[in-house]
Amino acid sequence: MISLLNSDAGSLDIRASPLDLFPIEIWSQIVIHLDIDTLATLRKTSIIFRKIALNPLLSLLVQTPCLSPLYHVTRAINPELPLRDVVLRMHKHIDEVIANKVGDEPPKWTDDVVEWEKYDSEKPYWVNSENFRKEVGRRGKARSRVYVKWECQVGNERKMLRREVAKVWTCQSKYFPFSKDENREWKKRREANGNSSRAPTKSKPNSKASQAKNAPESQWLFSHQIRNKSKLKRLNIGKGEEEFHRKILTRYETPQKYFETEDDESSDDTEVRSKKERQYGELNSTEKMVFALTRFYESHDKVLKFSPKLSSYQRKELHKQANVFGLRSKSFGEGEDRFLVIFRKDVKLCD
Repeated sequence: MISLLNSDAGSLDIRASPLDLFPIEIWSQIVIHLDIDTLATLRKTSIIFRKIALNPLLSLLVQTPCLSPLYHVTRAINPELPLRDVVLRMHKHIDEVIANKVGDEPPKWTDDVVEWEKYDSEKPYWVNSENFRKEVGRRGKARSRVYVKWECQVGNERKMLRREVAKVWTCQSKYFPFSKDENREWKKRREANGNSSRAPTKSKPNSKASQAKNAPESQWLFSHQIRNKSKLKRLNIGKGEEEFHRKILTRYETPQKYFETEDDESSDDTEVRSKKERQYGELNSTEKMVFALTRFYESHDKVLKFSPKLSSYQRKELHKQANVFGLRSKSFGEGEDRFLVIFRKDVKLCD
C-alpha cells in the first residue's frame, strides 16, 4: 500500500478522493490484517491513515451493516460530539444494541424435561427424564435450552461488535480495551492463520509442580508410601563429625559401658534394670536410651555421644531428660547423619 502511494503521489490527488484507491471492504481487510506490534509501527500506520483523510474513512466504516445500529444509538445519545469521540464511545452501548436485536432474556431455569438444555430427542423419553432427575438432584435446578441458545447468541454478537469497533479504533491509532484473555486468544488465532510476522510462540515446558500434579497413574503413591518414603539428603550431610570435633575437645570420649548389652552389664546395673522391668515391663528402645543417660549422669564422664539412628522422638526425650538432670545437649550434622551429644556444663565449646 505504501509503495502504491509513493509511486502515484505525483499523479493522484489523495485528498480530493481518498477512498477511490480501494473500496471500503478492502480498507476493512487492510485494517484487520495490519500487524501493529510496536509503537513505531502504530505511529507509521496512523500517519498513513491521516494522509488519506481520516474522517471520511471513519464515516464509511461506522456505516457498515454490522456497525450502523451501534453508531446511530451512540450518535443519538451524544449528538454534539465529533465523529472521533463518538467512535471511542461506541463500545459502551453494545449491550443496548444486542438487547434490541436479540430480544429480552428468557427464563433461565425450567422444570420441564422437554425444555431442558441436555434433552436429546433421539433418546427415549424415560431416559431423558431419568437424566433430568439426576441433574436436578445434583444441582437443584436445570437450565432451559432457550436460555442457553439466547446466551450463546448474545456472546457471539458481543464478540463480533467489539471486534468491528476495534477495527475502527485502529484507524485512530487506539488500542481497544480487550481483556488479557481476549488478546491472548486473538494473538494465537492470528499466528495460526499466518497473519502475523512474528514467530509462533513456543509453549513453555511444564514446571515440576505441574508435572508432579499431573503424574501418570503408574507413578501414583498411597499415603503410607509417601509417609515412609526416604527423605532426600541435604547438601551439608557429613559435616556433623567435623563440627563435633571442632567444638568439643577430642579428649572427651564416650565410654562404651553406657550402651553395653545384658551380658556385659555389671551386677548393680542389672539389678536396677531388672527392678524397672518388673515395675514397668520390658524396656523399649527409648527407655533404654534414657537409662543410658541416667548411668552417664551418675558417673564422672564428661561427654555422652548417641548414635545417629535415633528417631526425632527419642532425640526430643533425651533433650528433655538432659535438661532435668542439669546437663547440656546439642545435635550435630544434618539428615541421616544427625546425632545427639550430651555433656556436662563445665565442658567448653570451641568456636
